[in-house]
Amino acid sequence: MSKNLAIGMGEKRYYSYDGKKAWTGIGSKVLVDDGWIDAVNGHFANNGYDDLLAVVGRILRDAGFTDISRAQAWVITQDVLNGGVPEILRDNDVDESIGKGHMMYDIAQKAMKGVVDTTVAAGTVASNVATGTVDMGKKAVGTVTGTVSDEPMDLTPPSEESPSTEE
Repeated sequence: MSKNLAIGMGEKRYYSYDGKKAWTGIGSKVLVDDGWIDAVNGHFANNGYDDLLAVVGRILRDAGFTDISRAQAWVITQDVLNGGVPEILRDNDVDESIGKGHMMYDIAQKAMKGVVDTTVAAGTVASNVATGTVDMGKKAVGTVTGTVSDEPMDLTPPSEESPSTEE
């Protein structure tokens, strides 16, 4: 499927929050573009279903269960999804429109927060390691010289230049 076809808008379908097709958009409905369905079906036709099914496999593996078949993952996915749209995912103002959604933006923001949190945590660990190393250095100097200082150590490397002997 070409990218141009995937971008084109198709016919619109309305669904109720329980996942059933609705004839009209009256009431609380979810509007779906046929182009979206075609794009997703095209992706699976070209790439297989493992991206989708792996989510179930990872959840079960992390919970300590044995590996499952693709058909088992499919049935589990279908069973979970047959309950309709969970309340927490519903947003009538957004769901009944095209172009107001922000799911991928929200996911990217959450991922970026995770990266920042990990970076800050790594920086804290590095800082703690450096502080511990400096403290060990102070103790080592104190052992050799017989004095321990609470003053910060100068960690600046010695200058590359040698003192001049010319007058």
